[in-house]
Amino acid sequence: MSDANPHSSNLHIRQENNAAVLARLNRHVHAPHYERHPDRYAPYDFGRFVGWYETVLAKEGAYGLVAYLEGEPVGYALLLHKKNNGAHAMLAENYEYVQVEEMAVATAHQGRGFGKQLMQHIRAFCREKGARRVQLSVWLDNEAAKSFYEREGFEGYLLYMEMAVE
Repeated sequence: MSDANPHSSNLHIRQENNAAVLARLNRHVHAPHYERHPDRYAPYDFGRFVGWYETVLAKEGAYGLVAYLEGEPVGYALLLHKKNNGAHAMLAENYEYVQVEEMAVATAHQGRGFGKQLMQHIRAFCREKGARRVQLSVWLDNEAAKSFYEREGFEGYLLYMEMAVE
């Protein structure tokens, strides 16, 4: 896939289920979550995260995409390919989609078109798997991410709500 952005011409994205690479890149997405919501998120811990990624990636339908710039990993997406084969009574038979569980570009490389290229690969991945929809979640207070996903064609369809119980 080509990208008109000259900064991204050496970007290569490949499917790679490497827990250590994903855990290292996750720091860029986890740190802001922890800063905004320390009551919900634990501090970043590479060792714990590697174990979590190993568990997730061992499951059927879990895939990692890693973006490399001149051999250095600079972004990733964790994808979960989900299908309803009649097991969920509320969903349409054979409803199939890809859940973007996580996606991030390293802070130093943001604004260079790498997220857009990751999204292009996610769309291609969906077509390859036969999934006609892609879903993700984003914090309501993350204006930059919401704006990016809207530019990529995402629309809100569900709002999760919560309340504290004292």
